[in-house]
Amino acid sequence: MIGSGAGELMRLEAADAYLRESVAISRAHDFEHGYASAWLSLCLMLRGRWDEAGAVAMPVLARDGADYSTLMAWLAVARVRLRRGDPGVQEALDTALRLAEHSHALQRIAPVACARAEAAFARGDVAALRAEAARALPLARSKGHPWFVGELQYWLWRAGAPVDAAPVGCAEPYALQIAGRWREAADAWQGLGCPYERARALAEGDEPAQREALTLFESLGARPAADALRERLLAAGVRGLARGPRASTREHPFGLTSRELQMLQLLCEGLRNAEIAARVHRSVRTVDHHLAAVFAKLGVDSRAAAIAAAQRAGLAPQSGQSRAEK
Repeated sequence: MIGSGAGELMRLEAADAYLRESVAISRAHDFEHGYASAWLSLCLMLRGRWDEAGAVAMPVLARDGADYSTLMAWLAVARVRLRRGDPGVQEALDTALRLAEHSHALQRIAPVACARAEAAFARGDVAALRAEAARALPLARSKGHPWFVGELQYWLWRAGAPVDAAPVGCAEPYALQIAGRWREAADAWQGLGCPYERARALAEGDEPAQREALTLFESLGARPAADALRERLLAAGVRGLARGPRASTREHPFGLTSRELQMLQLLCEGLRNAEIAARVHRSVRTVDHHLAAVFAKLGVDSRAAAIAAAQRAGLAPQSGQSRAEK
C-alpha cells in the first residue's frame, strides 16, 4: 500500500523500491503479489521503461479473475500501447472501464478516466474526452487529489476547453503547462522521472525545445507523438531533423525491430530459445531478452499467444501446431 500510494502521488522512485520489495517478499512466501506488480508496471510506464512495464503487467493479466490488480495492469498496458502506437489500445481501455465502472472509489475511476482521456485526445475525439473528464473530475476535486485533477484539466486544456489559467487543486507540472510555462513544466517532469511527459511539455515550446522533444520521443519509441511533432516542424519550415526509426521498424504494427521480428519468426517455426540462439549466433540470454521485449510489445505472456498474435498480424504464416505451442 505504501508503494501504490507513492505511485499515485508520483513519487515514482520510492514507489519502485517499495513495490519491488513487496513483490520479492510475496514470492519468497508464496503470497499474492498481483496488486504490487500491477502498480509497478504503471510506475515503469510513467518512467519510460515500457518494455519492462509490459513484461511485469502481462503475468497479472494472465491470471484468472477480474479484480483491481487486473484493472491497473490493463491501464499500464493500454498506455504503453497508446504511446507506442501499437494495436489493442481501445480493447485494453474498455476492459479497464468494465472493471472500474461499478466502483465508487476515486482510485479506480480516475486512473481509467485519465487514460481514456489521453486516448480520446490522441484520436481527436473531444466529446469523448469531455465525457471522461466529467466521469472523474468532480470526484477528484471533492477529494482534493492534485494529480487526477491536474491530468484531466490538462487534457481539457489541450482540447481547447475553457480552463482557468491557474487551476485550483492542480498538480504543479500540469498547472505550469496550462499557464504556458512549458520549460518549468519540463523541468518538473524531469525531476519526477517522467521522460514522456517531459517531452510532451517541451513539444509545447520553441523550436530548440521541440527538437529536444523529438529526440526524446524517438528514444522512447513514442512513434505517434514523434510523427506528429515532426510534421509540425516540417510544416513550419524546419529542416535537418532526425530521420526517425528505421523503415523496418515502422512497417509492421507492433513496432518490432528487425532483430525482434527475426526472433518472433523463428519462435513461430517452433524453435526453442537455445535453438534460436544457435541459429542467430547469439547467447541464450540475449534471445531471452529479445523475446521478453517481443512479448511486451505484442501484449502476450506465452509462446503460443505470441505465435497467434504474429499470425493474426501477418507476421508469420498460418500453419499447423508448432512445437512451441505443444
